Amino acid sequence: MIKIKNFLLVISFVFFSVTLLSQTNEIKKLIKINNKDFYLHKVSKGEGLFRIAKNYNVSQNEIINANPGLLEQGMQIGQVINIPVIDDRNKTNEINEANKGFIYHTVEQGQTAFFISKKYNVSLDVFYYHNPDCKLSMPIGKVVKIPYEELNSSQHSNYIIHTIAPNETLYSISKKYLITPDVIIKENPGVANGIVKIGSQIRIPEVSPVSEKNEDEKVVGVDLYDKTFLYHVVTENETLYSIASKYNVSVGEIENSNPGLEQNNLPIGYVIRVPRFKPLKNQSLLESSFLQKHKVAKKETLFGISKHYNTEIDIIKKLNPNVDFSNLRKGIVLKVPTQKWIDQYYLSQVKPIEDKKDSLTEISIVDCETYKYDKNKEVIKVAVLLPFANGTKKTEEDLDVKSDILISGRAKVVLEFYEGFLMGINELKEKGINIDLKVYNTGNNGNDITRIIKLPELKEVDIIVGPAHSDQIKKVSDFAFENQIKIINPFTTNNSELTVNPYMFQLTTPDTLLIDKISETVLKLGAKKRVLVLKTKNVNDRYETLLTSQIKSKLFWNSFNRNDNPDMVDVEPESWKIERIESLLVKDYENLIVIPSNDEVIVNKAINLLNALYEKGITNFTLVGLPSWLKFYTIDSEYIHRMNGHVISYYGVEYGLPKTNSFLTKYRSLFYTEPMAFNPHFQKTTSSSGYSRFGIFGYDVATYFVGARATYGDNFESCIFDYKPSLIQSNFHFTRITNWGGFYNDGLMILHFTPDFDVKCIKL
Repeated sequence: MIKIKNFLLVISFVFFSVTLLSQTNEIKKLIKINNKDFYLHKVSKGEGLFRIAKNYNVSQNEIINANPGLLEQGMQIGQVINIPVIDDRNKTNEINEANKGFIYHTVEQGQTAFFISKKYNVSLDVFYYHNPDCKLSMPIGKVVKIPYEELNSSQHSNYIIHTIAPNETLYSISKKYLITPDVIIKENPGVANGIVKIGSQIRIPEVSPVSEKNEDEKVVGVDLYDKTFLYHVVTENETLYSIASKYNVSVGEIENSNPGLEQNNLPIGYVIRVPRFKPLKNQSLLESSFLQKHKVAKKETLFGISKHYNTEIDIIKKLNPNVDFSNLRKGIVLKVPTQKWIDQYYLSQVKPIEDKKDSLTEISIVDCETYKYDKNKEVIKVAVLLPFANGTKKTEEDLDVKSDILISGRAKVVLEFYEGFLMGINELKEKGINIDLKVYNTGNNGNDITRIIKLPELKEVDIIVGPAHSDQIKKVSDFAFENQIKIINPFTTNNSELTVNPYMFQLTTPDTLLIDKISETVLKLGAKKRVLVLKTKNVNDRYETLLTSQIKSKLFWNSFNRNDNPDMVDVEPESWKIERIESLLVKDYENLIVIPSNDEVIVNKAINLLNALYEKGITNFTLVGLPSWLKFYTIDSEYIHRMNGHVISYYGVEYGLPKTNSFLTKYRSLFYTEPMAFNPHFQKTTSSSGYSRFGIFGYDVATYFVGARATYGDNFESCIFDYKPSLIQSNFHFTRITNWGGFYNDGLMILHFTPDFDVKCIKL
């Protein structure tokens, strides 16, 4: 399926309809080709031209004229043909009405509801409202509805989504769309540092791009699921060769799939069929669908083959380690890269392109070096919006007040976070930073939030911390967006505002956004080791599927660059036996065992199995765990220590360090208590468990964000990519979710549970 890259253009030109045409009751798709409307019909078994024509109320000749070469080639089951749309015959008001309102998306492997909602810029609540059954399951191939009225009513209406191509700069993109680079930066704060990343997307205010073509000739790819073909709509300056390269097929294959197609006459808007590439079964990584085969012809040279496939001689040699290239004979079959392989290989190594100022156009880029707080000692205004229990809210003046008030666990969490936050603010003040802190009790309903954001004083703050309830976030986010205030979301994971508010910082990140970072961490731990992945029976676990796929892909590319073979073994659920796992471990060699599951029952079963292996005297392996494991109550921590466990985490405190001890000593003296655990290690959250604390978390948040504002000024969000203040339990590192959206925290740690029962925190 060709992925939608520009939903605004899709809304304009690709319409999805649920129609009743004669006896047919199925989803029909309506497209525009050369300013004419056509239905796309997939031929079913037993269908003939006469029956199709009758169902659509058109003549057979009209179908033949709409499909050049149909008579010569004949119709095949599964083939998609064009059916002309004719007023008063097969285009009714009911059909027109059915076309309105939705984009239809087919779920692909590894895609989650959050991923799809982010892709189309709708909230999860809206997605689930129109697809309530997806709360239970979302199998591959399922068609889901995305309401595009929601898209149009959002702040992203009237935008074109542009994907950065190699060699593009802010200046070249601005010329293409007849706007200035400053406009791009304004709409995409993520490029405010002047750097655009290949493959990332930016939004462009919808104005006429540089083209002599009429507005109604703008086209995009057709989103259509077909096992035999992909459908591509020709755009300006495209050739058959460029289209063939894009989809890793030959020009001849495209010509054979489109009888009557003239290579030198490709009108903009013309839909052509592209045959899908069919990879061989049971292929290894080096024989993946990224590669193709080439049979050496008489007198053909390696140099000529490399030129034909637009690749390097060394790459072909690496892909064919058993071939004697000093004696390249006719008939030898070589593995050669497709364009998709080449793109992935080079894009994995290329660095972002830095935009350079043009003599005619001055680009306003945030300067992260010139701001000096000491020049004017401005007051940094901070507002905390949290649901304090009645009577327990403290101010800066109350830092030395002890309290014995009994409050609920959740309110205690908020209070301790705030106590640590106050300690961080107080420490910054001692360093000479002027801070005006305002504190508001948001309660547990929307009424208090509505009242608070109407206060005139709140518009003047630099940073908002909170709220703590997910149902209050949108109101505060809208307020912060309107007034360009940085907003810090410290607690909730479910935050749809992250994709639309460039001033939003998400501190607790959903695991789905961190799959790439986690797989990269596993890869580093697995360097020069055999990697065993214990797969589970839960085939519907998209997180596990995607994480395993990412680990395998990264391991492949790293091995290829090192010119060796990837050493990774998938252990299927039926092979979860001591003897089987023992046979897969390499003796006298280090092994890494990964359990890519977030299911506590499954993880426990695997750990108990590995412990039995350990008790047999087999200890040459390291276990890797996921962040969710730290919240499991039933894992025996002794087993994790035995297996030299490395658990990936967002937080971790290493006791014994001077800064840690200094904080805890001061906290205890001020509040006569021990802060509760934030991420307990395999046990319930109590005041005596775990290695992470809500009070320390609050301290880290104040130190990081208020410190960043004092270091870089009001636009600090554009300067924090290498900002590393001295924190105690956090490893904050922020990445924009889109160039126009907010930031999520992808800073991770490894908690190393050593065999001597110590825990080391390693910041990544």
